[in-house]
Amino acid sequence: RRLEDVGLLVEPDATVKDFAGREGYTLVSKDDDFRQLSLLHGAPPKVMVLAIGNGGNAVGRDVLRNNSARIEAFDADALETPAGVAQVASLTGHDQRPGCLRRNPGLDAA
Repeated sequence: RRLEDVGLLVEPDATVKDFAGREGYTLVSKDDDFRQLSLLHGAPPKVMVLAIGNGGNAVGRDVLRNNSARIEAFDADALETPAGVAQVASLTGHDQRPGCLRRNPGLDAA
C-alpha cells in the first residue's frame, strides 16, 4: 500500500515507521531515513531501501518489478532474530543476486 492510501503521505518518518511496525507492513522506500531509523531504533518494521540514487519513479518501478520474487521472499520469511533487531535490505538496479532478502510472516494478513 502507498502512504497516501493510508493517510500518511505528509507524516514524519517516525510516524510512518511506527504505523508500519504496528500494522505488520514492510517499508519499501528510496528514502534512506527509514533505514537509519530502523538501525537506530530496531524492528519492527522491516525496511527495504531502493538504492537507485536520483532514479525517478520509472526506475523505482522497474527495480520493484524485476525483484518481485526477492521482495516476496523478504516479506514472507519469518526470521529467528532477537526482538528489536533491525531487518534491513537493499535493492539496486544492478544487484540481481537471489536469496539476499528475508521477510515477515504477518504481512499477508495486513
